[in-house]
Amino acid sequence: MHTLLRPSLRWSGTGLCQGLPHRFDRLRGRDPTAGSSRISSQDASRKGFERLPLRHRRSWRWTRHRTARRRFPATGRASALQPAGAARAPAKENPSRRDLPDPHRRGPSRGHRLVAEERLNVPAENEHRSKTATAQLGDSYYGLPVVKAPHWRWLVIFYFFLGGISGASFTIGTVANLFGRNRAVERAARYVSVAALIPCPPLLILDLGRPERFMNMLRVVKLKSPMSLGSWALSGLGACVSVEAGLQIASDLAGRRVAQRLRDAVGILGLPFSIFLSGYTGVLLAATNIPLWWRASPFLAPTFVSSAFSTSFACISQFLQVYGLGDASTFRKLNRAETVCLTVEIALLSSMLARLGSIGEPLRAGRLGRIFWPVTFVGGLIVPLGIQLTGPIHGTNTRSGRRRVAAGLTLLGGFSLRALMIFAGRESARRPNDYFLLTKGIRSDD
Repeated sequence: MHTLLRPSLRWSGTGLCQGLPHRFDRLRGRDPTAGSSRISSQDASRKGFERLPLRHRRSWRWTRHRTARRRFPATGRASALQPAGAARAPAKENPSRRDLPDPHRRGPSRGHRLVAEERLNVPAENEHRSKTATAQLGDSYYGLPVVKAPHWRWLVIFYFFLGGISGASFTIGTVANLFGRNRAVERAARYVSVAALIPCPPLLILDLGRPERFMNMLRVVKLKSPMSLGSWALSGLGACVSVEAGLQIASDLAGRRVAQRLRDAVGILGLPFSIFLSGYTGVLLAATNIPLWWRASPFLAPTFVSSAFSTSFACISQFLQVYGLGDASTFRKLNRAETVCLTVEIALLSSMLARLGSIGEPLRAGRLGRIFWPVTFVGGLIVPLGIQLTGPIHGTNTRSGRRRVAAGLTLLGGFSLRALMIFAGRESARRPNDYFLLTKGIRSDD
């Protein structure tokens, strides 16, 4: 209701006239109720009484083709007009307006609230609905999540794991081709890279829900979007891996190296895509507003890169052992490289846990903590590193069971790290206090 039409607190009505004076009424020439010779609108229309246009006439040239419309009789009562309504009751008879302040009263009473006995009586049905809504939603937002938990589950976890192995394996194969000229490592790295990359596009498309959404991500390039850059890196690496795999198959069938220059060029071209794909998943997590990922952002990408290379070295070592390729020198080099990656990964993961503080409770405590410590940290990092350091591989021990156990534990640790990081982020999104600690700039470990 308009402010001028609200009933006053001291008198009835709005204080406005029920009709308009003649000087404001351009539709009627005089008061239709005045006098005894009142003529109806039908009589006025029938007898041809003068009518007044609602709009002003324009030039005679304009009126030649268009006449004025919407005319009302100059005298008499116009039809289809709603009469003025009756005056509203005073404020004493209208209890719904008692909560409004008195505009003519000064002092602290302005804007006072309703007292219990003056409140408007609410129907029983509405009162029941109000109580039901209050019971369902609670009295406040206290304890409710501030951010929405991500929907990522196993499809994204497998994509992160296999994409990291594919990118790191392609990088290892390219480096072995350009610098080491180690054909055994290069060959194994090519096959591991293409085998790990094949499931990645279907996993990503299934997670999107609609296949055409993946094509929409390739329409533009957003340099500030890790997801957009990751889609382009996956596509570019897929093309390079396909060419490399085709050349490797042709070389194996022909018994000699085919198109060595083309292989070198494709390897150099795909090197930026492979390095980016091996660690962009950590950047993708760090770019969100999830408290745990946000807090661990300086260490997520380096940790994922080191984990991708350690698992890739484990896969390449297993490939060489299964097919009986490589010599003692090759396994020794792979052993050293994997040892370095595991050491760096342990250092980065420990630093990340120290930085997280209380925000890292979803990862290191509770049901996820019971998996993280024995499976990921100890079983997937400490034990393989101990095997690499205490059991050097040389001579006839290249196909020993210890090496296979170490490689299997390394793969288990890399997969569980990504899985637990995803589920810990989902759990962290349901903890509003963690988000408040970050937004207020308070150290979580205090």
